[in-house]
Amino acid sequence: MLTHIAFYEKNIERVLELFPQLKQWEQSRFRQPLAKAIETTHPQMAIALYKQLATQAIEQKSRSAYREAVQHLQRIKAVCESCNTRSDWTEYITKLRSQYPTLRALHDELSKAKL
Repeated sequence: MLTHIAFYEKNIERVLELFPQLKQWEQSRFRQPLAKAIETTHPQMAIALYKQLATQAIEQKSRSAYREAVQHLQRIKAVCESCNTRSDWTEYITKLRSQYPTLRALHDELSKAKL
């Protein structure tokens, strides 16, 4: 409840303090909005949250989930570019593609998004 209040009040530092204390299902509700909110102030933390979101989507193994994963991956790419860590992005996306070599639909969605 405190996390909801802090997020509503846009007290991001407090949300970051409370986030690890949340149960897993509660964290999953906050990951995407929190990642978006901290992209400029805590980019590395935002990237970590987006990576978790992308992985969760990929593990659902459906084309619609892959499209969702692509959206998160696009945010990772944008944050990396804004932080001048393009090499981190390249390394991550290369590793991700090699981690899931048999998921043709995922590779198709990544190619469509030019990732």
